[in-house]
Amino acid sequence: MPKIDEINEETDLAFLLFHYADEVEGITRLQKLLFLLQEETEFTDLYANVEIEFKPYKYGPFSEQIYDELELLINMGAIEEVEADNADRVRTSTDSRSHANKRFLVTERGETIAEDVNRALDSEVQEEFEQVVDEYLDMELEDLLRYIYSQYPDYTTESEIKEDIMNN
Repeated sequence: MPKIDEINEETDLAFLLFHYADEVEGITRLQKLLFLLQEETEFTDLYANVEIEFKPYKYGPFSEQIYDELELLINMGAIEEVEADNADRVRTSTDSRSHANKRFLVTERGETIAEDVNRALDSEVQEEFEQVVDEYLDMELEDLLRYIYSQYPDYTTESEIKEDIMNN
């Protein structure tokens, strides 16, 4: 496998998340962590061509593109999807692509790729990624949503759960 020498696609952002997180509980958390990596680091300033487009949706910031990236990572054997008891408790969805109640784990192959991608990342952004993941990865999902809803209200205009999240 050739070495990665530049950050040049949205899949790289997903690899970077899994480099710092190893595993993520649920698609809602995955969406929100990728959103925060873009919003709370200098990543998009340095790698504007890699930005994932988020829009307001039922549970706050959402990108359909993340489903495509996740499917790619699963199909290439970089990420493994397993059942999870606690993932996405705030969600109910009949969408077959929802990945609700799943836990996503980086595989050995995925970590090898993620390490290569991370080496191409600016060192300041590496530190910021580590801080964001450390701060938000293990946060209760409702607390994570409450934080995002309060800090990024423009992404809550379509939320179906905003009142419940903000009033609890």
